[in-house]
Amino acid sequence: MDLTDQQLAQLAAIVALAAGNDPEKTRQGLALHGLTDDQLTRALYHLESNRPILGS
Repeated sequence: MDLTDQQLAQLAAIVALAAGNDPEKTRQGLALHGLTDDQLTRALYHLESNRPILGS
């Protein structure tokens, strides 16, 4: 799955909301979507950077 950092952050945010912000359920949900450790790291870095996850 070749996604941009912004798309990875969107996916991580959606999965976290669907999992009720439970870290373990979020981790499991992201694993089900096939995210690698590198992609998860990129998503978290993007979210922590305060850059927007919607729009361009």
